[in-house]
Amino acid sequence: MRKFTLFALIAALAVAEFAHAQAGTGSLRGYVRDESGAILPGATVTATSDAIMAPGSALSDGRGYYRIPNLPPGTYSITAELSGFAIHLQENIVLRAGSNFAVDIGLSISAVEETVTVTAETPMLEIRSPSNVLNVDGEFLRNMPIQARRNWSDFLELTPGVNARPFDDGSGKMVYFGHATEHFAHVIQLEGMIVSAYDDSQVTYIGMGADMIDDISVKTGGVTADEPMGTGIVMNVVTQSGGNDFSGSAGFGFQDFGMNGDNAIETGGVKGTPTTSEVKNFNTALGGPILRDKAWFFVSYRRADLKSGISRDPIDVERLQRYSGIPLGGSADTPARGTIPNFEIFPNESKSHQPYVKITTKLNPNHQMSAYYQRDSSKGSSDREFHWARFRLARTGGNLYGAKVTSLFGTETTGQFTFSYNNKRSEDPRDIQPLVGNIPLEIEVHESFRESGGKLRPDGRVVAGGSDDVSAENPSSYLLFRGDITHYKEGWGGSHEFKTGVFLAPRNRRRDILDYANFNGDGYFGEDHIPLDLNNLALGTRPFRRVRRDVGTIETIDARDRDIGLYFTDSWKPTERLTLSLGVRVDFVRRFDNISDFTRMDSTVVGPRVGFSYMLTKNARNVLRGSYGRVHEQVNGRDQVTTFTGSAGGSGGRSTRFEEFDQNGDGIFGDPPSDIDPASTGSIDPAVEFSSDLTQPYVDEFIGGYRTQLPGQLAIDVALVHRRYTKTYSIVDVNGFYPEPDVCCNPFIGFGRIDPNRGKIFQLQNNTWSKLVYTALEITVAKRMQNFQLMAGINRQWQHFAGTWNPTDPARFIQPERFASNKALWMPRGLRDESTLRSSNDLSYNPTWRQFSIRVGGTWRAPGDIVVGASFTSNAGPWSGALIDKLSSSDPEVTQFGPKKIILADGSNQSNPLATVYRLVGEDRGSGCELTTLPDNGTFCDGQARLPAVNTLGLNVGKVFHFATTQEFEVTASIFNVFNSSKHHQFTYSFANRVFSSNYAQQRNLQAAQALQLTFRWRF
Repeated sequence: MRKFTLFALIAALAVAEFAHAQAGTGSLRGYVRDESGAILPGATVTATSDAIMAPGSALSDGRGYYRIPNLPPGTYSITAELSGFAIHLQENIVLRAGSNFAVDIGLSISAVEETVTVTAETPMLEIRSPSNVLNVDGEFLRNMPIQARRNWSDFLELTPGVNARPFDDGSGKMVYFGHATEHFAHVIQLEGMIVSAYDDSQVTYIGMGADMIDDISVKTGGVTADEPMGTGIVMNVVTQSGGNDFSGSAGFGFQDFGMNGDNAIETGGVKGTPTTSEVKNFNTALGGPILRDKAWFFVSYRRADLKSGISRDPIDVERLQRYSGIPLGGSADTPARGTIPNFEIFPNESKSHQPYVKITTKLNPNHQMSAYYQRDSSKGSSDREFHWARFRLARTGGNLYGAKVTSLFGTETTGQFTFSYNNKRSEDPRDIQPLVGNIPLEIEVHESFRESGGKLRPDGRVVAGGSDDVSAENPSSYLLFRGDITHYKEGWGGSHEFKTGVFLAPRNRRRDILDYANFNGDGYFGEDHIPLDLNNLALGTRPFRRVRRDVGTIETIDARDRDIGLYFTDSWKPTERLTLSLGVRVDFVRRFDNISDFTRMDSTVVGPRVGFSYMLTKNARNVLRGSYGRVHEQVNGRDQVTTFTGSAGGSGGRSTRFEEFDQNGDGIFGDPPSDIDPASTGSIDPAVEFSSDLTQPYVDEFIGGYRTQLPGQLAIDVALVHRRYTKTYSIVDVNGFYPEPDVCCNPFIGFGRIDPNRGKIFQLQNNTWSKLVYTALEITVAKRMQNFQLMAGINRQWQHFAGTWNPTDPARFIQPERFASNKALWMPRGLRDESTLRSSNDLSYNPTWRQFSIRVGGTWRAPGDIVVGASFTSNAGPWSGALIDKLSSSDPEVTQFGPKKIILADGSNQSNPLATVYRLVGEDRGSGCELTTLPDNGTFCDGQARLPAVNTLGLNVGKVFHFATTQEFEVTASIFNVFNSSKHHQFTYSFANRVFSSNYAQQRNLQAAQALQLTFRWRF
């Protein structure tokens, strides 16, 4: 494998001068004919634009066909010349990032030199690729009133197939789930370079200035083989490049807390707190020539100082007020923890800055090089609605360095070579953490607990705070080489565009260095408390559960991974109207654990791609398309291959975890006996904890669609998308002896398949027993005129699980008939189906499933230089997750599955996984009802509950003032959530689907309140 990697690297370097543009360049192509329709070979077709240093040109071939590749986004003019014919000129052709537009040319006979200017609508339909592609213009993005924070990624809220909601940490950031994929499943590129951190690739952790963006290409389906692996959205940000004239901009956005409305909910005389924002957002950019027609520069800078009011419902405020000032008690061997501070409203805060530099130079007429530097750096808090004071600070970001050579060899061969390196990360180190109230560990207060499987489990958190139980430093890096060649060939049954290339990510690294709080104190880093008397909280609390580890600081992850990808594609045009897309991608993936000196995965994955694009009409304004592809998950430092720490579970599995209980309140822990999770290394071979045939999960995707361009530059795309998520990561207990599967009520036999002195030993496997099946109907509408742009989308989704239970899921043995689910589904990332009947919050964290979404956005530069913009989004509310009730621990339905505790060979004990008190409610996991108000006590839906849709309207109005000939100043007022609607984006994570819990059906994450923001922008 090392020899192969070296060979692939040498091959990439060898093609450095054969560059094609994976980085967002497109093409113009079409046929040249005379007035009778006869083909005209030998015509010279030239494309000119301010976006390129030198015109692009091509000769029409024997079929009259021309193609001009390697064109960056911009507004182009095309001229066509042939002796004996008038010069043809067509202007104002707007080319988007990565698009391939058809522009047919008709030449008229002329005996004298003359130029015929043709007025025709600019093409908008991709005629070569069968992909689901959306392009977002940078200026459109800057003018849309979508989110008050005005992040570069706001456009995703208008993207069909994407479910967007505020980040669940109360920071005001947004997260995005595409086609039922996870929020870190997306491939995010900047000019073809991976711009995300290797330790966490979610969009919300990537900061870029909006002024640097020229165009964004977004593929939501039908991804071609030359794109990196990834089951989510594949997007590529193309940045501005300067030009032969100096141009620039400077802008400032301002929104004070006093410019926010109040949509908080009031219940029983107690009012919640709204989601509000304070914004101080500064953007500037400058571009121009270093040497005219030879070298250009572009620089931009964004600084954002933001504050976000934390959304709290009345029940959250009531709890924080009620528990203010009460003492946090201790036990016989645990000191008292001080006093909960008096609650005062506080916001989350963040400060970030993002500089960007791009240098573009023409080495010679056929070779162009660009160099890039991008940095995003952010530090902020992420406190939630139940925190009584500041709790956690995090920082994200780092540097990206890149270089790219793009070359053209004649009219038949092009290519591109790219190098990039980034050291971005997301972490929350101990040295930046707050310590409020001198409480040296994390404390959660619950109103009750219950026993299940011989352990004490809380019934729902009410308030929490103290010091973050575990903080982390997460150095990570991503090194990437990309090189490919595209060759155009006539013959062999038509014409072909062959592309072959390499994607070399030979050294991707992530480290996690965990620091457990209070280790130098009494050793406990987390405690769960309950009140001594719910009717007299002044008496304080007592701990009933505490957690410690046998180390204070430990490196738990040192992942050294690689992805060596090879790909081949052929865009075959057998007839004038039909294009067939054929391709295959092969990735050689190795995931290495440097701590254990162990290869967690060594896999070769093959992703075939086939598709077609057929022009129903000769004018390329009606296109039928279809595709099939197998796309694999990207190699990501946050996925389960990297983060799985063995049977101890959770972060820090390389140390021994002690969970101790005090059930009767006598202050002496050991009732029930302590539960010990031994370290996952040393005591057992790590090879046992990873399947030998572990491989990257994948999606089989089928898409059928129809595109049409109507008069008035209105484009409509209708697509049916079907996806089957296969071999997702999962864990299976390989040490237990389980009874006959799918038959209720036989007792658990015990442990000892691998080690008689251990309880559950989980092995990371690929899920071969169930699949997540997703189908969607998507309608996308776009309209583009000189002063008006519109983008709209409708998405309707259907989802369900196919297959059966995880082999060792307790529900398989207790309630086997209730597998079916077509509502809130677990995260596609996996490691969630090993226990449907569980006490944790996973079943109510189901972010990827929304039944429908509607999105509309438009901008208009009206007469008098009035700028108007509007956006509207409607997202169906989320489902709660399968509802769960509980039995008494002594109920015969519980005890029939064996004793609560299983005695091991060494005399220690472990919980019986089938002696759980939890039971699914309803006929199956998918039955449910619409929830429009909080339920009365004792009532619940017979199955899953769903929140109402979240509807948001944003408007802005601005005026442009002109100075001199090239300068303008714009003042804009934006209103977000015009109607001040107050719907929730989520159920609480803490037992929203537990009908016995005081948190049942509790909602969280209120949509942002109505707000006014002023923006000032100067351009020249």
